[in-house]
Amino acid sequence: MSMSPQSSEPARELQRLTRLHGAELSHYAQRLIPTDLRRTLDPQDVVQDVFFEAFQRLAEFTSHDPDSARRWLKTIARNRLTDLVRRHRAAKRGSGQLIEEVHHGSVIALLQDLALYERTPSRSAVSHEMLALMLKLLDRLEPDQKQAIRLRYIQGLSFNDAAERMGRTDGALRMLVSRGLRAIRAEFGSISLSV
Repeated sequence: MSMSPQSSEPARELQRLTRLHGAELSHYAQRLIPTDLRRTLDPQDVVQDVFFEAFQRLAEFTSHDPDSARRWLKTIARNRLTDLVRRHRAAKRGSGQLIEEVHHGSVIALLQDLALYERTPSRSAVSHEMLALMLKLLDRLEPDQKQAIRLRYIQGLSFNDAAERMGRTDGALRMLVSRGLRAIRAEFGSISLSV
């Protein structure tokens, strides 16, 4: 069975996958998180990242047997955790990348997809639905958070330039972005779990 946009509505398919595999993926992520990062990485955040990515890639997924979706989601989880662990350790060593940006990588990737989409619209139904959802989540943010996130990730400004444009300090802008990203993640989680 293919999960193309023509055969199922992506948001409903995501809800179904969340209901069927969310708890198992959380336990799986918990087992894979290295001991030294358990205070920093939350399995539920990893699961949200998995469903963000799955939502983006639903059109690519083809089910060959009843266990295909589970294996596909676990592969995404394993790859996401590998990336998160690598980035967290690099950030701790002082590579300059903010832990906050590492933590919210999937949300940031969707925002950057939205920026690209606004410049060159995709014809994919999954892309349309995913980006419509992201716009809806952005609209739910407080106005300053929404503006900060748009400047930083959709317009591509540096934190410093975005702060200057908003008449804020760099630290204040980073706080607005961080709170906005957390709010988007939380909203996405509640949407994917709702029926």
